[in-house]
Amino acid sequence: MMVQPALLAILSRMLGRQFDSSGGLLHAIVAQKFGVERREYEVWVLPQANSWEVLDRSLGERRTYNPVHGLLIEEGKTREAHPPEIGRTYPVPPPVQMLLPAALPIWRDSDDWRVGSAELGADSLELKIFAQDPSYVMEGTVRISQDGVAERFSVPEFELVIERLVVEDGRSRSSIWWGV
Repeated sequence: MMVQPALLAILSRMLGRQFDSSGGLLHAIVAQKFGVERREYEVWVLPQANSWEVLDRSLGERRTYNPVHGLLIEEGKTREAHPPEIGRTYPVPPPVQMLLPAALPIWRDSDDWRVGSAELGADSLELKIFAQDPSYVMEGTVRISQDGVAERFSVPEFELVIERLVVEDGRSRSSIWWGV
Protein backbone atom coordinates (compact mmCIF):
# COMPACT_ATOMS: atom_id res chain seq x y z
CA MET A 1 0.00 0.00 0.00
CA MET A 2 1.37 3.39 -0.99
CA VAL A 3 0.73 6.31 1.35
CA GLN A 4 -0.11 9.60 -0.36
CA PRO A 5 2.43 12.34 0.41
CA ALA A 6 -0.31 14.80 1.46
CA LEU A 7 -1.74 12.29 3.96
CA LEU A 8 1.71 11.59 5.33
CA ALA A 9 2.32 15.34 5.72
CA ILE A 10 -0.90 15.85 7.74
CA LEU A 11 -0.24 12.87 10.01
CA SER A 12 3.39 13.84 10.57
CA ARG A 13 2.35 17.41 11.53
CA MET A 14 -0.27 16.02 13.88
CA LEU A 15 2.19 13.75 15.66
CA GLY A 16 5.25 15.94 15.15
CA ARG A 17 3.87 18.86 17.17
CA GLN A 18 4.58 16.91 20.35
CA PHE A 19 8.24 16.54 19.44
CA ASP A 20 8.75 19.96 17.87
CA SER A 21 11.23 22.03 19.85
CA SER A 22 10.21 25.35 18.26
CA GLY A 23 8.21 26.26 21.36
CA GLY A 24 5.00 27.32 19.63
CA LEU A 25 2.02 27.67 21.95
CA LEU A 26 -1.33 26.84 20.32
CA HIS A 27 -4.11 29.17 21.47
CA ALA A 28 -7.68 28.42 20.38
CA ILE A 29 -11.32 29.15 20.98
CA VAL A 30 -13.25 25.87 20.88
CA ALA A 31 -17.04 25.68 20.74
CA GLN A 32 -18.79 22.64 22.16
CA LYS A 33 -22.39 21.72 21.38
CA PHE A 34 -24.07 19.03 23.45
CA GLY A 35 -27.67 18.76 22.27
CA VAL A 36 -28.94 22.34 22.39
CA GLU A 37 -26.40 23.48 25.01
CA ARG A 38 -23.42 25.47 23.73
CA ARG A 39 -20.23 26.16 25.65
CA GLU A 40 -17.11 28.05 24.70
CA TYR A 41 -13.60 27.19 25.85
CA GLU A 42 -10.33 29.04 25.59
CA VAL A 43 -7.48 26.56 25.22
CA TRP A 44 -3.69 26.86 25.35
CA VAL A 45 -1.50 23.89 24.47
CA LEU A 46 2.27 23.53 24.50
CA PRO A 47 2.42 20.21 22.60
CA GLN A 48 6.13 19.53 22.92
CA ALA A 49 5.83 19.75 26.73
CA ASN A 50 2.52 17.83 26.88
CA SER A 51 1.12 20.79 28.81
CA TRP A 52 -2.20 22.55 28.53
CA GLU A 53 -4.64 24.99 30.06
CA VAL A 54 -8.39 25.20 29.38
CA LEU A 55 -10.87 27.81 30.56
CA ASP A 56 -14.58 26.99 30.43
CA ARG A 57 -15.92 30.46 29.68
CA SER A 58 -19.45 29.42 30.69
CA LEU A 59 -18.59 28.19 34.19
CA GLY A 60 -15.35 30.08 34.83
CA GLU A 61 -13.56 26.82 35.64
CA ARG A 62 -9.89 26.58 34.66
CA ARG A 63 -7.88 23.35 34.40
CA THR A 64 -4.13 23.47 33.94
CA TYR A 65 -1.83 20.50 33.45
CA ASN A 66 1.90 20.06 33.09
CA PRO A 67 3.86 16.85 33.71
CA VAL A 68 6.10 18.48 36.34
CA HIS A 69 3.44 19.89 38.68
CA GLY A 70 0.35 17.85 37.76
CA LEU A 71 -3.20 19.11 37.45
CA LEU A 72 -4.61 22.31 38.92
CA ILE A 73 -8.37 22.95 38.97
CA GLU A 74 -9.54 26.48 39.73
CA GLU A 75 -13.13 27.58 40.15
CA GLY A 76 -13.68 31.01 41.61
CA LYS A 77 -11.37 31.26 44.63
CA THR A 78 -11.09 27.47 45.04
CA ARG A 79 -7.79 25.87 43.97
CA GLU A 80 -7.44 22.10 43.90
CA ALA A 81 -3.97 20.72 43.10
CA HIS A 82 -3.30 17.13 42.05
CA PRO A 83 0.44 16.43 41.93
CA PRO A 84 1.76 13.93 39.39
CA GLU A 85 1.88 10.31 40.50
CA ILE A 86 3.80 7.44 38.92
CA GLY A 87 1.46 5.43 36.72
CA ARG A 88 -1.40 7.92 36.93
CA THR A 89 -2.68 9.79 33.94
CA TYR A 90 -5.09 12.70 33.99
CA PRO A 91 -7.83 12.81 31.37
CA VAL A 92 -7.31 15.35 28.61
CA PRO A 93 -10.50 17.45 28.30
CA PRO A 94 -12.19 17.20 24.88
CA PRO A 95 -11.49 20.86 23.92
CA VAL A 96 -7.77 20.24 24.55
CA GLN A 97 -7.90 17.02 22.49
CA MET A 98 -8.68 19.16 19.46
CA LEU A 99 -5.16 20.62 19.66
CA LEU A 100 -3.62 17.26 20.60
CA PRO A 101 -5.41 14.97 18.11
CA ALA A 102 -3.39 11.93 19.21
CA ALA A 103 -5.43 12.21 22.47
CA LEU A 104 -8.80 11.97 20.66
CA PRO A 105 -10.86 8.91 21.68
CA ILE A 106 -10.54 7.26 18.26
CA TRP A 107 -7.11 5.59 18.07
CA ARG A 108 -6.97 2.94 20.82
CA ASP A 109 -8.99 -0.27 21.18
CA SER A 110 -10.25 0.98 24.56
CA ASP A 111 -11.63 4.23 23.08
CA ASP A 112 -15.34 4.91 22.48
CA TRP A 113 -14.86 5.37 18.74
CA ARG A 114 -12.91 3.70 15.95
CA VAL A 115 -11.80 5.04 12.60
CA GLY A 116 -13.66 3.37 9.76
CA SER A 117 -12.32 5.29 6.78
CA ALA A 118 -10.25 8.30 5.82
CA GLU A 119 -10.62 10.69 2.93
CA LEU A 120 -7.93 13.16 1.99
CA GLY A 121 -9.21 16.56 0.87
CA ALA A 122 -7.33 19.53 -0.54
CA ASP A 123 -6.54 20.97 2.90
CA SER A 124 -7.66 18.37 5.45
CA LEU A 125 -8.08 14.73 6.35
CA GLU A 126 -11.68 13.64 6.98
CA LEU A 127 -12.03 10.57 9.22
CA LYS A 128 -15.30 8.69 9.44
CA ILE A 129 -15.68 7.21 12.91
CA PHE A 130 -18.00 4.54 14.31
CA ALA A 131 -19.04 3.61 17.86
CA GLN A 132 -16.88 0.80 19.28
CA ASP A 133 -19.87 -0.69 21.08
CA PRO A 134 -21.77 -2.77 18.50
CA SER A 135 -25.08 -2.16 20.30
CA TYR A 136 -24.87 1.51 19.22
CA VAL A 137 -25.21 2.22 15.53
CA MET A 138 -23.66 5.68 15.55
CA GLU A 139 -21.14 7.37 13.36
CA GLY A 140 -19.45 10.72 13.13
CA THR A 141 -16.57 12.57 11.56
CA VAL A 142 -13.27 14.13 12.58
CA ARG A 143 -11.57 16.69 10.33
CA ILE A 144 -7.83 17.13 10.83
CA SER A 145 -6.35 20.20 9.17
CA GLN A 146 -3.12 20.26 7.21
CA ASP A 147 -1.64 21.96 10.30
CA GLY A 148 -2.23 18.78 12.30
CA VAL A 149 -5.07 19.92 14.59
CA ALA A 150 -8.61 18.54 14.73
CA GLU A 151 -10.80 21.33 13.35
CA ARG A 152 -14.05 19.46 13.97
CA PHE A 153 -15.15 16.42 15.98
CA SER A 154 -18.80 15.60 15.32
CA VAL A 155 -20.96 12.71 16.54
CA PRO A 156 -24.74 12.63 17.16
CA GLU A 157 -25.73 15.22 19.78
CA PHE A 158 -22.10 16.32 20.39
CA GLU A 159 -19.74 18.53 18.41
CA LEU A 160 -16.46 20.35 19.00
CA VAL A 161 -15.27 23.00 16.55
CA ILE A 162 -12.16 25.19 16.61
CA GLU A 163 -13.42 28.70 15.93
CA ARG A 164 -10.07 30.49 16.14
CA LEU A 165 -6.50 29.23 16.30
CA VAL A 166 -3.22 31.15 16.58
CA VAL A 167 0.34 30.09 17.31
CA GLU A 168 2.03 32.20 19.96
CA ASP A 169 5.45 32.31 21.55
CA GLY A 170 5.82 29.32 23.89
CA ARG A 171 6.86 31.60 26.74
CA SER A 172 3.69 33.69 26.48
CA ARG A 173 1.61 31.52 28.85
CA SER A 174 3.52 31.22 32.11
CA SER A 175 0.40 30.01 33.99
CA ILE A 176 0.84 26.58 32.39
CA TRP A 177 3.80 26.16 34.75
CA TRP A 178 1.59 26.97 37.76
CA GLY A 179 3.83 25.25 40.32
CA VAL A 180 6.84 27.47 39.67
